[in-house]
Amino acid sequence: MTQAALAPETKSDTLIPDSVKASLFAKVTDDIAAYAIIDGQWCEDIYGRLLGEENSDWCSLIAGELAHELALTAPYLVRLEQDSDLTNWLIEEGWGKGWGIYFLASKSRAKELYKTPPPESLKQQVERGAFVASPDISEDEATDVVLLRRHFRRYLRVEFESDGRLVRFRFFDPAVLRVWLLSTNPLETQAFFGPITDFIAEDWCEEPSLCHDHQLWHFAAPRPGEHCTANRFDMQTRQLTPMTPFAESSTQTNDRPKGHITLIRKAQEKAFEDMQWELFVAKVAQKIFQAGNLPQEQFLTFTDVQNFARDRVDEAIENGVETIEDLNEHLHKKFNIKDSIRGTNDEKK
Repeated sequence: MTQAALAPETKSDTLIPDSVKASLFAKVTDDIAAYAIIDGQWCEDIYGRLLGEENSDWCSLIAGELAHELALTAPYLVRLEQDSDLTNWLIEEGWGKGWGIYFLASKSRAKELYKTPPPESLKQQVERGAFVASPDISEDEATDVVLLRRHFRRYLRVEFESDGRLVRFRFFDPAVLRVWLLSTNPLETQAFFGPITDFIAEDWCEEPSLCHDHQLWHFAAPRPGEHCTANRFDMQTRQLTPMTPFAESSTQTNDRPKGHITLIRKAQEKAFEDMQWELFVAKVAQKIFQAGNLPQEQFLTFTDVQNFARDRVDEAIENGVETIEDLNEHLHKKFNIKDSIRGTNDEKK
């Protein structure tokens, strides 16, 4: 993130939204525009809100027979204008809630990459109910939002290297995007960025104790053969901290034929599993704290409770407990946790 992309000092009540908007729109030009992918599963009002926007280009990432059936919960790709009501609503109301991700993209680069017409025209897709979008989009096959939709639809499903499973890939979840971009190799990174110049996302995950809405993750497009540049920007202290890519180790790379489904390598699977374990530990700590069944040691901060929970999880694993589901049951009994720990049976990302 360049210095020009950092927001000026602002009053505390507007610091976060003003900082986010400044970071997002500082580099906008005639060719570079700002966009968001908003997840209807987390932002329940997004579809209705988009239907009421008269001057906004948007479309669902879902295609086919399910497009209308999943209209309320689909991920939506939206072009953003700096001072629009939609942009202000998304950032002022949604930042810190994990609604989605933001990015900048080159319109000319998108046209260059996706100049070959799709097998089925937008008009045909609209006629058979397989395309949900703002009314004017279907009039132009080369609309930037449509071209970016073609780019991102390549990543809606991925294949695990370890066992060949095909699963949904929610890269538009801020936490998933972070792990994905820090674990990709240069070839994968280059392909995923494509026409994208920058990704911006909040420091968010399902466990509130691990969220920091005053921190912004910024990922800049890489030079050929390199990783993307990743930084964490603290909007309160104005500090910019580099984020280090995860170590790579796998039997394969993602250098696959064009059009082939994206491979999640074993090293990346491990990174996502580690993310789930860290989330699980945080939820355990929260439940232990709420249950009030702490041992006699001093716990000065919630971090102390998290460290205690992590030690208990490590002990359970050393004693033969192998899955998150079994750990959930084990710790539930050990600390008399009244409620089950939400999210432990979630499908792998």
